[in-house]
Amino acid sequence: MKKAIGIWLLLFVANLLFAQNDTLKYWIQFTDKVNNGFSVLQPEQFLSQRAIDRRQRMQIAIVENDLPLTASYLQAVRQIGFHISYVSKWFNAATITTNNPVLIAQVQALAFVKQSRVIDHFNPANPGKHKQSLPDKLQDIDPDSLFGDSYNQIHMLNGEYLHKLGFTGKGMVIAIIDAGFAGADTLAAFQRLQANAQILGTHDFVDGDNMVYAHHTHGMHVLSLIGGYLEGKLIGTAPDAQFYLLRSEDAASEMPIEEYNWVAAAEYADSAGADILSTSLGYATFDDSTMNHTYADLDGNTTIIARGADMAASKGMLVVNSAGNEGNNGWHYIITPADGDSVLAIGAVDSMAFYASFSSTGPSADGDIKPNVAAQGLNDVVASFSTNLIQTGSGTSFSCPIMAGMAACLWQAHPDKNNMEIFRAIEESASHYANPDSLLGYGVPNFANAHYLLSKGSFDFIQQNHSPLVYPNPFRNQTELFIYSPYVQHVIIRVYDVAGRQMLEKSVSLSALTYYSLPLENVQSLAPGHYFLSIQSGDNYETIKIIKQ
Repeated sequence: MKKAIGIWLLLFVANLLFAQNDTLKYWIQFTDKVNNGFSVLQPEQFLSQRAIDRRQRMQIAIVENDLPLTASYLQAVRQIGFHISYVSKWFNAATITTNNPVLIAQVQALAFVKQSRVIDHFNPANPGKHKQSLPDKLQDIDPDSLFGDSYNQIHMLNGEYLHKLGFTGKGMVIAIIDAGFAGADTLAAFQRLQANAQILGTHDFVDGDNMVYAHHTHGMHVLSLIGGYLEGKLIGTAPDAQFYLLRSEDAASEMPIEEYNWVAAAEYADSAGADILSTSLGYATFDDSTMNHTYADLDGNTTIIARGADMAASKGMLVVNSAGNEGNNGWHYIITPADGDSVLAIGAVDSMAFYASFSSTGPSADGDIKPNVAAQGLNDVVASFSTNLIQTGSGTSFSCPIMAGMAACLWQAHPDKNNMEIFRAIEESASHYANPDSLLGYGVPNFANAHYLLSKGSFDFIQQNHSPLVYPNPFRNQTELFIYSPYVQHVIIRVYDVAGRQMLEKSVSLSALTYYSLPLENVQSLAPGHYFLSIQSGDNYETIKIIKQ
């Protein structure tokens, strides 16, 4: 199985064989955090103020798994002869490296070590598979708007609606976890980000440094879909957001350690105060087939990366992840961590919002609806490394960041909501919400609808240019008309069948500058089918197509 690193990548697979000169990497878990020197009553010692504020705002307790590890335990492991690459607070664990497997027995004998497992091995004589990009698929642009050819991928989600209201991600922090961001420090599409200091930090969990711009271009393409800005060519879905760029993926191989790298990156993002995690990666099979996952493992509670993703969500972050590009092969299912219970897994559609055949399908092994929602993932406009302008690319790698950026705009508009309220509003606004399936989940979201849903009962965000909305639509036994009244008026609401026969009528008087949620009575009496809802105010009419299921 391949990670969702773009449908345009080819993977050449060679099995790794153990040898005496292997470099081995282990994940070791400790029994406790005794004498670690930290307290949940003093979180400022190990969390940023922004992370603390997020927890307080969402009433999330700071607990033991937020505490750093016990330093004396780590020192004991180092003294045996291991290098510690990084640690995990959430799982009370460390990733350690050695080329002498005999030493692991000494670590396992330590009274405070709970368990260990091999998560990577590297033999210089047999370095494993390499992932190579196909030539860029370039596209000529004839810009006729601010968004250029990137307009469709935003318009499909009605994302420009939030942008026009001034919600462009400002004040939101997004952590992107990927394979590298080559070009994001120099290309024209990112000059605005760099000039405005919107890149808050970088870290490479593969090599243990901050050189994320020295590696793969995949993360650069992903970043361009959220934060890119080339007027008339490409505008990202949240161009005013701030970012942490984190590398967890070694694009030259496929081993379980990359899942553990991801967990470390997610913890970094949490501690730094990120609001959203956007990840266009996922895992199922590895260079060493003995380490492969099975479909049964994709139940949201088995793989370390799914458990880490759900842990990230429990800390108040919105976790957005690619569903995978496995739809056309024998596996065809989503890949982990898209199976996470609290992960917003994103499938792919084409430019007309039809299912893209490569997009991984659900459900998760425990029956959860997956993917959760979908966005354009076929022929998306992204920044080009080779031309310093734009190109097209396909994959759930790209539908994911499009969605993550729009989620940032929605959350900016509703800062009083928590991550799962944003999650649910995105699902509930989507085209298939009344009838989800295994291809697109709840379908393609409409962010104007999501905004309406979250605004219900909160008038701060209602603008005079709002159009009426029927939600849910399609519906079964009940639905509502959401409408903004800019002035005092009397409206008559009628429902007609396709033959023009009036089925229902309701009259209501509306006050000025007021937002209304009007239940449509007696719609349960309608037979399943297509209808037209007419809103009359004086001599003015508006008509909305509605569907009774």
